[in-house]
Amino acid sequence: MGEDQMLTPKEVAERLHRHEKTVIRWCREGYLPCKRFGKLWGVMVSDLGKWIEDPPPYPRRGRKHGAE
Repeated sequence: MGEDQMLTPKEVAERLHRHEKTVIRWCREGYLPCKRFGKLWGVMVSDLGKWIEDPPPYPRRGRKHGAE
């Protein structure tokens, strides 16, 4: 597959052994570099390769310990 091709969330999920909904959530949160086309998400093969080599820290959700 060429470096300039776009993958669907389902294809990314299969490559990462994750659920498709997880990949879509990562796209919405900005954790995974995605592009949006209307209601559809896509991930460039080259962007996915870079992300796999050096993923950013996952943003923690929920309350921080000690927060009031």
